[in-house]
Amino acid sequence: MAQDLFPKSPPLCILPFPASASMGVANSKKDIGVAASKDHAVGSPEDNADCSTASESSGDSPTGSFTGDVFASIPNYAEIQRKVEAMKREWGYEEDGIVDGPDSKDRENSDYWVPRNPRMNRLTGIHPFNSEAPLAMLRSHGFLTPMTYHVIRNHGKVPRLTWEDHVIEINGLVDRPMKLSMAELVSKFPLTTLPVTINCAGNRRKEQNLIKKGMGFDWGAGAVSTHIWTGVLMRDLLQHVGIKSAEEGALWVDFFGPEGEVPNGDTVYGASHHRHVMLDPTRPVMLAFLNNGELLHPDHGFPVRLLIPGYIGGRMIKWLTKITVSKEESDTFYNKYDNRVFPPHIVSKDVATKESIWMNPLYRIDDRNLQCVCWNPDHSSKVSTADAADKHFRLEGYAYNGAGRPVHRIEVTLNGGRNWRMATIQRFEKPSEFGRCWCWVFWHLDVPVMDLASTSEICCRAWDDSQNHMQSLPTWNLMGMMNNPWFRIKVQRVPGEEAIWFEHPTRVEPTPSTYWTDAQAMHLVDGTVASPGWAERMHAEYSAAHAPREKDDDKPDASYAWEVEAAFKLRGVSTEKKIREARALETVTVSMLEANAANNWVAIHGLVYDCTAYLPEHPGGAAIIVPLNGKDASEEFEEAGHTMLSRKEVDRLVLKGVLEGFEAKIANLQKLGWLPEDGIPTTEQLAAAQALASGSAPRSAKQAAPVTRSDGRAVTLVDHTQKVKLTLAKRVQLSHNVVRYTFALPSAEHVLGLPIGQHVHLSTMMANPRTGGEKKYVSRAYTPVSNDADVGVVELVIKTYYKEQHPRFPDGGWLSQHLDAMQAGDTLDFKGPTGKIIYEGGGVFSIKGSQRKYKRVGCIAGGSGIAPCYQLMKYVQQQSEPLDVSLLFANVSTDDILLKEELDILSEKGMRVSYTVDKLRDGEEWNGHVGFISEQMVREALPPAADDTIVLVCGPPVMIERCVQPICDKLGHTLVEF
Repeated sequence: MAQDLFPKSPPLCILPFPASASMGVANSKKDIGVAASKDHAVGSPEDNADCSTASESSGDSPTGSFTGDVFASIPNYAEIQRKVEAMKREWGYEEDGIVDGPDSKDRENSDYWVPRNPRMNRLTGIHPFNSEAPLAMLRSHGFLTPMTYHVIRNHGKVPRLTWEDHVIEINGLVDRPMKLSMAELVSKFPLTTLPVTINCAGNRRKEQNLIKKGMGFDWGAGAVSTHIWTGVLMRDLLQHVGIKSAEEGALWVDFFGPEGEVPNGDTVYGASHHRHVMLDPTRPVMLAFLNNGELLHPDHGFPVRLLIPGYIGGRMIKWLTKITVSKEESDTFYNKYDNRVFPPHIVSKDVATKESIWMNPLYRIDDRNLQCVCWNPDHSSKVSTADAADKHFRLEGYAYNGAGRPVHRIEVTLNGGRNWRMATIQRFEKPSEFGRCWCWVFWHLDVPVMDLASTSEICCRAWDDSQNHMQSLPTWNLMGMMNNPWFRIKVQRVPGEEAIWFEHPTRVEPTPSTYWTDAQAMHLVDGTVASPGWAERMHAEYSAAHAPREKDDDKPDASYAWEVEAAFKLRGVSTEKKIREARALETVTVSMLEANAANNWVAIHGLVYDCTAYLPEHPGGAAIIVPLNGKDASEEFEEAGHTMLSRKEVDRLVLKGVLEGFEAKIANLQKLGWLPEDGIPTTEQLAAAQALASGSAPRSAKQAAPVTRSDGRAVTLVDHTQKVKLTLAKRVQLSHNVVRYTFALPSAEHVLGLPIGQHVHLSTMMANPRTGGEKKYVSRAYTPVSNDADVGVVELVIKTYYKEQHPRFPDGGWLSQHLDAMQAGDTLDFKGPTGKIIYEGGGVFSIKGSQRKYKRVGCIAGGSGIAPCYQLMKYVQQQSEPLDVSLLFANVSTDDILLKEELDILSEKGMRVSYTVDKLRDGEEWNGHVGFISEQMVREALPPAADDTIVLVCGPPVMIERCVQPICDKLGHTLVEF
């Protein structure tokens, strides 16, 4: 089950110093290593040698080596620790039991020494590390957040700094400029310890990006956390160095991180703050060096960072290196071009620059704003309404406010705001002597289940002590910051059950099933697909209702008045249409494309794009795109399964022109109404453009020039760019939604000509299976279960995804439903071969063009991902290949296991076949595994890792990324995806 996926090993202590159970200190450099308290695992420098990627000296610990007595330099450390432990006990602090070292996802980057939790949602690919914890995880840990579940915003690699060598320089308009070591900083001034909540200004930004993609990446509603911080007050430090008076020009205090921290500007992340804020006795601004009683985690700024209670996280400098008192703000890149809330008509960075408003203080963000989120019920969770007349459900959430102002009250509505119910607020911290509050609060409200079953939406909002409250609808801004409309959860009915399920506006987890396996904690309509969130599911309507108008579109509108505002917003009413004009595109030669590989130019469907600005935002990381620079990436783009939404969201791609040879095709696209702002054209649009060129429907299947193999068999698939029309000879219904299709090849002597490991694309013109309408070109990739030993036919076993079964895919699977409707004699277009892997025989595999011989292969399949695995296994058995093949096959239930009879036959002939299912029916007998794929299952089902062993996998991306990949990394397996 889920606990097998992430075993509860002792957490690695991320202190950059050793400690005994009594919190003592190492007495020699020999003892330096991975630190551990009584709850933590202890290691030596040698144990972590393979994690060190940027160390200059041997024996470095994760954050550097130490020759001094770190704890001894902290006055009253034992007293601080007792205070922190008392807070942890009072607030029910629970450690992170998952982290046991660096995350395997960081193996290829410079951060592969930083301990990280693999459950964190990485929002900008693998690197840099920008992440939030799943809401359910934040809720389960309560008021205090473990260090490795805390929200993290990094702009580049984590600096490897040391306590003993780090120095903070203080200069500018002060009487006594100086440099302070860490030992001096913590010993010269009184220390303050208190809990503080930090949030990113982009919390809930994904809701904004679904209206119109802005400048920032997608934060969910989990970009907030709370730690206990210990540090030196800034006002004490500034008084110590003798800050000059405001009359003498000492108006700003500028903070700087280390050089090379960020990729933009002068490579220094900086922020400037008003003098009066830094000296404010009511706000405990500090240079923090402890969080939750331990030295700062590397991701949180070790060895010292700026902490400003009440401010957004982006204004607090980590890895603090220099402080300058000045007359004017610093001009560092991120102080100038980040953390702003612009009016909606500022629709691009160029418009903001044109209007010269970047440094206008009216738009700078300092204090955070009022926020309220409901985190129970979970997204995609369900509740039974059977016999629920007297039952209640507890709604729960968090709220916070800025400037130290307390959250005054929380309200919930089940009828669109006509009536509100008062929630109970749970407060943890006591207000300061000045009445300030720096932490989030939790809230709950018990609601009759039948009330929830009778509504379509749950909304919550917060009020503060000035009677300010959250707005009902979103207002878009370019940077997507400070988004705080009512938090809305849709209530849906479960088809065929007495139950309801809940839909948050967005989700950033690939799927809730990564963590929760209990059916009551997660509702997936068909057991495999969860909702992406109602704002994404209703993206077109949501965007139309709230999209911004550009400044030159600022015309009076008599139809828009307060009486019709709600209808106008919700229906996306517009009486004006934006004028769309085609523009001429320059021609880019192939040599120009290749010459600009270093500038991240790629070609997609004849259009040449500069991907530079998009690289850090690509969900899979820049490493996926960079190898395609200077090349045609059309096939890779389509194989990635980009949706219409993602095609339009890649607005960081800068269109450079049309690749030579494609001018006519792109011109036809524009004649059909496509414009560059529509995003990368779809296969349907391309087919329509081709049809326009030929004066007919999209190019039909053509028979390629005949090719005959050495054994005399004619080959069907000769050219992977040409289609071949094949006739359905027979169909056999294997279950209610699985069919074996047998297509006849051009003659009884033909073979398909598909190498083992490759797949084919099936395509046709068809209407939407749910709504009907105009026919469109549809193409999907499938792996046959037959091979070239099966002469005259090709066989596929395909699961049908029916319409109106999936909340995210109400249309169902277009092509699988088309196949399901086919009868013997009907035809379908085939094209191929395509794919990354070819088994060439004799144990030799060609993977992306590189050949290597293996003796043993472990296959891992999920659901319909069994097809390429079975194809390989069948061929190996038929041809008595010198290859030992094992299979671990995961399904939702025993009813979902495809090709089980065939696999059992292979098992009887000596191949090792293992099954696991997510769940069993009551009383069902089963001798296979139950639960998600676990490390133990892999150990038992597959051969051990070795140079002559490879693991091949095919299945849902979340299974591979969150389950199979981490396990195989840990066991040392070479893993390749079909």
